Amino acid sequence: MQEIDFDTVTRASCIFTEHVDGLWAAAGDIVQPFNKVSGRKSQDEITLYESVGSAVLDLALAVEAYRSVVNSTRSNI
Repeated sequence: MQEIDFDTVTRASCIFTEHVDGLWAAAGDIVQPFNKVSGRKSQDEITLYESVGSAVLDLALAVEAYRSVVNSTRSNI
């Protein structure tokens, strides 16, 4: 199954997941274009998060991502 389109995955500079083995087993949208993603080279590049597990883990990651953005914004003011 493909939930995320090919272009979005290949434009991502970094891909996060909470369960690597689960990603390879269940996330065809990531596995298919995986070799085309090289990794982030600057802070302006796109980061993609693909969830294959628990909503609790998704929420925890979202909270930390939000805190990171808030802290980064404050330090740049």
